[in-house]
Amino acid sequence: MEQKKKQNWQEYLWLNNIYIYSLTFIFKIIQSQQFKNQLLFFYSIINSNKNQKIEKNQKTLCQKMRKIIIIAALICLTFAQNVQECPTDGRQLKCTIQQSPVCGIRGLSNGKQIKENFDNYCIACSIGKVEYTVEGKCEDYPAQAKFCSPAQSKAQICTMEYAPQCGFFNKSVNCIAAPCAIDEYNRCKACSTENVLYTIKGKCHHE
Repeated sequence: MEQKKKQNWQEYLWLNNIYIYSLTFIFKIIQSQQFKNQLLFFYSIINSNKNQKIEKNQKTLCQKMRKIIIIAALICLTFAQNVQECPTDGRQLKCTIQQSPVCGIRGLSNGKQIKENFDNYCIACSIGKVEYTVEGKCEDYPAQAKFCSPAQSKAQICTMEYAPQCGFFNKSVNCIAAPCAIDEYNRCKACSTENVLYTIKGKCHHE
């Protein structure tokens, strides 16, 4: 009997720890800037469609359910990202005025980037006509920083061109020494490295 009570107590402690860790993790997600930006974006999508007539039938209900599932999946996949790509389907977004500063990025044909501050992700994508945004204000990053686009981060193959770049990691990476970066032989290789947010030309100056 005593042994059974001990086992039950150990099981209770184990489940309790999992419960606490889960709540802590969920709380961090909700508090993150990226999660707030995603909520603003999805709110604008729903708000832009609120005046449309919805037919009350089974087909419409299924479509709405699929949309909700997709939105939930997108939130789960993107809450931890520093870079968020703007929609490219031409939808009109209705944005709020909530202050969640982002740096909007638009690439030029010569390889340079135009950076501009916006109040939030939705405004940057709808009014600013940018390609993607980075959490925080542009001046929060080095002036010479060149951000990695979502497409560049997903690159599978890079050329062997030697043009040294220092790739700086996003906030999800904790480094024991500055700078929190990695040396790569070119920008493509640096950007395709997991969690690299931006690059600076040349080799890293490790302390």
